[in-house]
Amino acid sequence: MTAALAIADQGFEVFLIEKESALGGNLINNIHYTVEGSDVQNLLIDLTTKVETHPKIKVFKNCSIKEVTGHVGHYSTTLTTKKTKSEEAQTIVVEHGVCIVASGGNEFKPELPFWDDKRVMTQSELGHALYTGDKSITEAKNIVIVQCVDQRNENRKYCSKICCSQAVKNSIKIKDDNPEANVYVLYRDMRTYGFKELNYQAARDRGVVFIRFKDGDDPVISKEGAALRVSVNDDVLKKELVFEPDALVLSVPVVPSDTNARLSDLFKIPADADGFFCEAHAKLRPVDFASEGLYLCGVAHSPKPLEENIQQARAAASRAMIILCKDYLEREGMVAQVNEELCAACLTCVRVCPYNVPFINERNRAQISGVECQGCGCCAAACPAKAIQVEQFRDDQIILQETAIISKALQRELVTK
Repeated sequence: MTAALAIADQGFEVFLIEKESALGGNLINNIHYTVEGSDVQNLLIDLTTKVETHPKIKVFKNCSIKEVTGHVGHYSTTLTTKKTKSEEAQTIVVEHGVCIVASGGNEFKPELPFWDDKRVMTQSELGHALYTGDKSITEAKNIVIVQCVDQRNENRKYCSKICCSQAVKNSIKIKDDNPEANVYVLYRDMRTYGFKELNYQAARDRGVVFIRFKDGDDPVISKEGAALRVSVNDDVLKKELVFEPDALVLSVPVVPSDTNARLSDLFKIPADADGFFCEAHAKLRPVDFASEGLYLCGVAHSPKPLEENIQQARAAASRAMIILCKDYLEREGMVAQVNEELCAACLTCVRVCPYNVPFINERNRAQISGVECQGCGCCAAACPAKAIQVEQFRDDQIILQETAIISKALQRELVTK
């Protein structure tokens, strides 16, 4: 929504595609406040109102993407709407010049035998309980928070980046509401980077106890009768500590949206082993895909705090407007061309192209769009039939250049002799 609003405020028409019935994604009833005390729900309401009432923004809810064709400056996307009680399913085609992918992510609950116990919850569920004044939390005497549950391991090697900040934020809220409560945070590494370190210090000042465990020596959760039991080997005290909490909070991982695989196929954009989308270059093009005209932001790229998602959305919007502000687009002359008489449709070019441009057409021959081609030459180098040539770098041109160089060298050698 931030990216859509930034582009629309510059006078460009925006189509906002939402798969759910309401805008807001994970912010809806999941995140209520920041550690600084800002009301996230008020921010969401204000942002949603601006988006839905903006004359340049057309919002499509309950929509999914069926097909995408075209290239930078001229994309055509086919949408399908869900059937509701008041409306039949529809097919809608929108034409657009660029696309920003912001498919989000979800909190993942690993398979554990304790989720049916109401005393066991995730960080977002704890935040909601604190916001609503749930007595099971506000009156709890002992609360244990376990970090890095089913993440930074062989299943998921990445850090969700928000868990430590959420744990600190919720711990401070618990101590502010009930100073007598005992809050224990069991962590592997406390990643409250930047100014978030001040929040970590504020939590310690309030009496929150942080207990470090070694990598590979995770806390053990069990049940003895009706009591929850958490045992952990304290890396500082070099001894086992055992807790029987009134509430157990598990910092579970953030995983990519289940639509990412489908979007990857539709837009021909790469995703990593965990399912998050990959930017063209982490330093030089951090919000661009390799294919021109496609951009990404938010949790679709990687888990990150709210403020970083907003900044990345604004960055993606600014990159998109570079294309939108132009009256026309210019392409380089170095593009690959296919000699269909030589092409055997072996799919080599389809496999090696980093931009996913080549495809097999209805004539059963490879075809490369001159608008989409980046002129890298991978297909020409890999083609076993030499059916592909890059303009300005054709084989005959290169051979002539080499012949001229060799001829001059031979002439100089003869003159010397």
